[in-house]
Amino acid sequence: MKTYALERPRRMLNQLWTIQVQAGGQDAVVAADGIVKVLGVPLRLKDAGLEPGTAVHVWFDQTGECVCAAIDEIKRAKQALRDAEEAKEKQRREQRRQQLNAERTEAQKYNARITLPVRWDVGRWNTNRYHIYLLEPLTAGRLKRTQGDYLCGARSKTDNKWYDPSDTWLLDGDGNRFQPKVTCTACLALAQRWKWMKESS
Repeated sequence: MKTYALERPRRMLNQLWTIQVQAGGQDAVVAADGIVKVLGVPLRLKDAGLEPGTAVHVWFDQTGECVCAAIDEIKRAKQALRDAEEAKEKQRREQRRQQLNAERTEAQKYNARITLPVRWDVGRWNTNRYHIYLLEPLTAGRLKRTQGDYLCGARSKTDNKWYDPSDTWLLDGDGNRFQPKVTCTACLALAQRWKWMKESS
């Protein structure tokens, strides 16, 4: 956006005038003689470039110089800035969507490798770790778990308030629910025995 410097009168300006212009600028129109009258004070354009009749906005820049710019150009500059911000936000949302979908795909592939002889889901217990939550009783040698237990034994089925699929399951970038990736190392270590059994069978 191009700005144009304005020459102020040599006489001392009213302090109220300065405050009003500093407060947010003032709108005016370029006259045929290159004068821009702001709140009754005539300001002269130092350089040519604005046609008579052009609506301008007048303000003080960071150096304290009085400047103006065509209102139409200001509007275009603001619109271009909004468009750039919207494009940036759209890109950020798309990157986030792709990230969440990648997390979903990783979780699905990872959890698919967990092989248990009973139905299970993913639960969370008082931490950010995700556990294998048993939907059926499981007995394997000395390992005994009832329905509602975590495989690692972190909680018993009588105190499993942290298992709630609506709270535990996550949303991907398209708003679809998916089972989080199991991250409890104790659960994963115990689940390894069925993986070995499957590979050896």
